[in-house]
Amino acid sequence: MLHTERLTLAKLSIDDVDFIFDLLNEPTFKRFIGDKGIQTKDDALQYIRDVPFQQYELHGFGLYRVGVGNENTAAGICGLVTREEFPDPDLGFAFLNAHWGQGFAYESSLAVLAESRDKFSLRRVIAMADEDNVASNHLLDKLGFRFERMVTMPGETEAIRQYALEDW
Repeated sequence: MLHTERLTLAKLSIDDVDFIFDLLNEPTFKRFIGDKGIQTKDDALQYIRDVPFQQYELHGFGLYRVGVGNENTAAGICGLVTREEFPDPDLGFAFLNAHWGQGFAYESSLAVLAESRDKFSLRRVIAMADEDNVASNHLLDKLGFRFERMVTMPGETEAIRQYALEDW
């Protein structure tokens, strides 16, 4: 579990199924990150088991639930994921639209990056962003990531921006 001034980052659990269902079905999530095919709450539960749970088991890290305030209200996800296509972990973040523009993505990303450096001794992390996702591209710049190249993800036709952060 990670804490910042306003946020609590914790591993996702099966209790987060409603939150994950809502987040992954927001139009902006589908547009900028992709449609994960989450049509039912059972699909959301399977996603939690197949993605975050497997990442935690394999690497000790993954996507964390970002809770806000004393109530720990689920606002988004932030963390590192690994992909077969890339040798380095990938910083990912997504927030419910109601929580945009409040600095939560920046604050949670800083916590994840500090953990990745201090606990997991990572020296290079990548990040991906759709070229049209101005907010995410700006955030990655603000975090110190540098644009490396355009990449096309498996099963996609549109190239996206790949960034890297090294020895921060």
